[in-house]
Amino acid sequence: MSHAVSHRDLTAAKSWVTAAEETNHGSSLVAYQTALKFFDQHITLLSSSSHHFNIVRMATVSLAIDTFLCSIRHGALTTAVELVEQSHAVFWSLDPFGMLKLAV
Repeated sequence: MSHAVSHRDLTAAKSWVTAAEETNHGSSLVAYQTALKFFDQHITLLSSSSHHFNIVRMATVSLAIDTFLCSIRHGALTTAVELVEQSHAVFWSLDPFGMLKLAV
């Protein structure tokens, strides 16, 4: 990608996901993959405040679960596993200082 992913790019990807899911369109898995990729790139631009951390943490979990379930629905089991791994990488990249351990 030649430019940084903006909030507008991420919003567009999420809108694509919603539209594809609502119409049961075949592009839903690609839409989820794109949204997850954009999300991963976008969170690197956010500050590391605890407020942002909690918002991003919840969004990561939700997007990861939805992407996984979409992959399963499409019979793309290998893709499902790959996307879960990608989601884990995104999630754990949010925790460079062990904040998740403190929250437990």
